[in-house]
Amino acid sequence: MKVLFFLLFTFTIAACSKKEELSPSLANQVAGSYTFVREEYNGFDIVYPYTHPTTGQTTSGKIEVTKLTDENVSAKMVYSFIDKTGKVTSDSQNLGEATLKQLSTGEIEAYQGKLRVAIYANNELRLSASDPDLGKYTLVTKK
Repeated sequence: MKVLFFLLFTFTIAACSKKEELSPSLANQVAGSYTFVREEYNGFDIVYPYTHPTTGQTTSGKIEVTKLTDENVSAKMVYSFIDKTGKVTSDSQNLGEATLKQLSTGEIEAYQGKLRVAIYANNELRLSASDPDLGKYTLVTKK
């Protein structure tokens, strides 16, 4: 009887000490720094870092995504430019806030209002937009 009690007690302690693993919030999964990989528009791909063939200026960039709440993030885009002489300049743009929703596939979509502006999967963030001159535009970035 003592052996049975000991085994039951040991099993109970082991079961109670095992913590449930919770998935990180959507914002925790998406938050971080992403480096530009490429831009896609009108059948063209620009691979980053990109060096302009005429000016010699090299362009690269990153997107910083910050958690606001478990389902909301804000983002900032920073372009960096290096001219032929090695002078570095940068330009930044606030991309605003987005609400995150997870798909059944595991991908996470980012919305501004009803407009889907990005999708996140496998440490890749793809921002989408439509430009009157460029048409459909996608910026692909990697964590």
